[in-house]
Amino acid sequence: PGITACEDISDPITMNVINAPVVNLVNESDSDNTICVGDVLVFSANSNLDSAAVSPTYTFFVNATQWKTGTSTIFTPTDFIPLADGDVIRVTVSSTSTPSCQSSDSITVIENTITADGIITHPSPIICSGSIPDPFTSVAAATGVGSITYQWESKTSRTIFSPISTATSTVYTPTSIQTTDTFFRRKVTSELNTTKCVAYSNVVSITMAPSLLGGTITPAAREICSGTRPPMMTVTGGTSLISGITFQWQESSDGILYTDIATATGQNYTPPILNSRTFYKRIVQRNGGGPPASCQSESTIIRIEVNLLNAGALDTSVVDDYCFGSQPPRIISSTIGGAVQDATSSTGTISYQWQSLIPPGIWTPITGATENYYDPPSLIETTFFRRQAISTTASSVCTSNTNSVRVGIIPEINTGTALGDSEICTILADADLPCYG
Repeated sequence: PGITACEDISDPITMNVINAPVVNLVNESDSDNTICVGDVLVFSANSNLDSAAVSPTYTFFVNATQWKTGTSTIFTPTDFIPLADGDVIRVTVSSTSTPSCQSSDSITVIENTITADGIITHPSPIICSGSIPDPFTSVAAATGVGSITYQWESKTSRTIFSPISTATSTVYTPTSIQTTDTFFRRKVTSELNTTKCVAYSNVVSITMAPSLLGGTITPAAREICSGTRPPMMTVTGGTSLISGITFQWQESSDGILYTDIATATGQNYTPPILNSRTFYKRIVQRNGGGPPASCQSESTIIRIEVNLLNAGALDTSVVDDYCFGSQPPRIISSTIGGAVQDATSSTGTISYQWQSLIPPGIWTPITGATENYYDPPSLIETTFFRRQAISTTASSVCTSNTNSVRVGIIPEINTGTALGDSEICTILADADLPCYG
């Protein structure tokens, strides 16, 4: 008998073939994938699976660590961690219906690192208003992986930093005067590929020094006698002696042209002996003085008037020896070239006082003897005379003495005493005279 074959047919299986996924990762922030420290990077992904019918899954990694997965095509890694040189940003895409079908793409980040910002300084951070600051110096240069360039910047209070034209080297030499407090810094730029990264040095301030105060010399005028030394001069209300402050006293004969006194550099000054009118003032200086003018200030002026007193001269014709008890002639001023040598004074009122001295005594005023001449009384011993001239002003009394004249007195002659009447013997021969040994 024949055998009948048996068979059955399974349910049909439909195979859907999809395109192999392809993904592309793009750095939206920097086309050369070079970053600066602190940059915020945004990456975007796209694939051939993007369509209305398919919702692919994107998974983003930094190096081996997964940070985000889902249907979003945007990834900002710096929302999670800071990026560094050599970090790899990677994305994988897979089909929701066919997870085993996936593809990936990656970008390696290059960091343009500035390894040192640099340090600047200034030798004189406090200057006089209106002066030009000294050059700034570079304590340490900036370093980085890219090509380094510099740009100096400045600002004043309540403004922002702005670049200083042509100031593009490691050091900066100012060329314009400063009248306000100013801040300076040095900007460094590191360029790698086409990416420029910047950093800034420390900030150095140039401060305008407080205004100098010249001060006041009191009194404004003083009078002294010729040949004497004025008292020490002091200044009140002036700038004190602190670091950077120096003093210089000056003198003038006319109050217009002043010259420095070489050794007078202290806060106070005592002039030498004076014989003529002299003006003085004190200069206070910062950092050696001007220019500009604000680096120094002058005190008020003191005028020292000198009372030039000439005592005159006495006529020496009276010098002689006179008899005991006699009255010498009048003592008067000498005459030279027809001019009587009475006392003279540049400013004061002249008066006189005669003085006498009996050796070995001292000079003593003669009561009532206040004329320019003197009539000595009868004298019984040798006596010297001189005339003292007195010049009186509102603020000084000066004295000066003439030459002295000697009035010699001859000692009194002892006439002896006569005996009364008496009788004597007649001498007959020499032998009768008594002999005394």
